[in-house]
Amino acid sequence: TLQRVQEARAKGLSQSKAALALNLSLPTIKRNWNIKEA
Repeated sequence: TLQRVQEARAKGLSQSKAALALNLSLPTIKRNWNIKEA
């Protein structure tokens, strides 16, 4: 999930658009949005 969120962010999607595109809830998107890849 984290990787998919990071990919959506890298493509320039907004958090709400990423939530729709990945079929995830907005809180899940927000939680993973600013996490740096290990």
